[in-house]
Amino acid sequence: MSYKHSSKAVDQIGRELGVNYILEGSARREGGRVRITAQLIQVRDQSHVWAAEYDREMQSVLQLHSEVADAIGNEVKLQMRSVTKSA
Repeated sequence: MSYKHSSKAVDQIGRELGVNYILEGSARREGGRVRITAQLIQVRDQSHVWAAEYDREMQSVLQLHSEVADAIGNEVKLQMRSVTKSA
């Protein structure tokens, strides 16, 4: 959360955290719907490895959180397997 409104570049944040990839996201709500956008960024060259949007009805915040977290986790896991195999 300390980087939430930071003006630092992804590569600088990655160096400070000691990571190779950063998962960045945002959430927007309109009426009874919410759109969550997530993207996986490679720190070295700031390239986008993966990105997706999730549109959901805003019925239960906890259920929404679980659904989107599971979906993002599965996608990131697949992308990381792909990156590791090609390295």
